[in-house]
Amino acid sequence: MNDNLAVSLLAKVTKWDDKRLSKELPKLSFMARTKYDSYSQFDPGFRFMSSFAQWMSQFDKADVEIIYSAFNRHLTFISSEQIKYLVDLMYSSKIKPFIRNLSASKSGLSKFQLKKIENSQEYKIQERLSLIVGLSDGSHTDILRRSGGFSNEQVLPIYYPNEEKLQDISDELCKDDLLKGTKRNLFESLFLIDDFTASGTSFARKEDNKFKGKIVKVLKGLKPKENGEDKALGDESKIVLSDLFVKDRIVVNALFCIATEEAIANIKRQVNQFLVENDMTNLIQFNVDCVQLVKTEEIAQIKQHQGLKNVVKKDQYYDWTIILNDSYRKGKHDEPYWGFNECGLLLVLSHNTPNNTLPVIWEDTDKFRGLFPRISRH
Repeated sequence: MNDNLAVSLLAKVTKWDDKRLSKELPKLSFMARTKYDSYSQFDPGFRFMSSFAQWMSQFDKADVEIIYSAFNRHLTFISSEQIKYLVDLMYSSKIKPFIRNLSASKSGLSKFQLKKIENSQEYKIQERLSLIVGLSDGSHTDILRRSGGFSNEQVLPIYYPNEEKLQDISDELCKDDLLKGTKRNLFESLFLIDDFTASGTSFARKEDNKFKGKIVKVLKGLKPKENGEDKALGDESKIVLSDLFVKDRIVVNALFCIATEEAIANIKRQVNQFLVENDMTNLIQFNVDCVQLVKTEEIAQIKQHQGLKNVVKKDQYYDWTIILNDSYRKGKHDEPYWGFNECGLLLVLSHNTPNNTLPVIWEDTDKFRGLFPRISRH
């Protein structure tokens, strides 16, 4: 469908007169050109205006104006360029200040002596003794590595590296000229990074009385093994993640480009509980933060948008047999039309739409096709 046909269909669906069309179309066309057309999950040859016209045509006539009002007022689309900018900010506003403050503390300098700290030997060492680990394919470790000037030997794009990679990292630490004579050849800081979290459950949660999640999995790997515990086939020489880190106090920072207040609180609570129950509070100092915070009050405004709940709660717009899979049910789902864990977001990332966003935005079934169809990893 070309844009002219899409506009004709849109005018028919919305019943907008010429005056209203002349007001709304320039805004939609501008956003399509600058952002929406870049959405990665559109079918080949498909663009925003055609997707928007078809999406709007699926709603009851009485619901069209309400759904458009909510879309127009609350939808946030994060482009690939904005993600890159957020990753750059993650280094400059989160990682670099942390390394600088830690260096100042260890070298006895005032934290306000920025230039002196960054030129110090301790700063260079602390930077080298930091390991960066990506928690998903959206973590953009390649951008972060270039922003911070980190070496390949201190950036892991995945959180479950193989033994060969861990051995390479260990070897590079041991022969690094910067560390020679310091007796410091183990990582002291760990940065776990990802682009987005809305509920925090995929990173840390307690399920069937067991702690699960990506962050939890990494933290388990930091606990030193005793007497060859968990060494495959009794191979005492097999290297594991904990072999790369100091044995007294590891600072772990979980950082996200975008996160909700609820997700930050949930991760902090679950991880702290995990550390207590596994006797790791003396080993791990855990922090969680983000570059762009989505406040709870912003989400409340979406859920309270006039008439929106009455529209999105209609079963005619969903195929719950597909949406409500086992993964979706792990979150709150008494009101599943608000998205996974009832987060109630209207947020789209250029490479995919989070399932925490309202399903009418991302659903892709025979019954209903969302505005920005999503690819599920489950």
